[in-house]
Amino acid sequence: MEEPPACGVCGQPTLLRVSFPSAWDNSRGQEVRGRREALLCPQCERGVPAAENLLAFFAVDGQLDMANVEVFADLVGAWVEVVRNRRVNTADLTAQEEQFRRGEL
Repeated sequence: MEEPPACGVCGQPTLLRVSFPSAWDNSRGQEVRGRREALLCPQCERGVPAAENLLAFFAVDGQLDMANVEVFADLVGAWVEVVRNRRVNTADLTAQEEQFRRGEL
C-alpha cells in the first residue's frame, strides 16, 4: 500500500486514503457517477465517532494482518459511510469566501 498524502486541510500526515463510488445529480437532474477519495486525518477527523474507532484501531493494532482484517474492514466501512454522506455547509462556505475576499483567511 502507498503512503497516503498529507491532509489537504491541516497539512498533517494521514493514516489512510480510501476511494469509493459516488454519484450526484447535475444541473439537468441527470445522475453522474464517479469516484471520491477521503483521507483519514487524526487531526481533522477528531470527534467523528466512526473515525475515532478507526484511529483507535491504528493506535492499538498498528499493523493490518489476517487476524484483524475483518475488524479493519468493518471500521473502514463505517467511516466511509460517514464520509459518503457528508455535505457542504453552504453557510460556512459563504462565510469563508467573505473572509477570503477581505484578506482574513
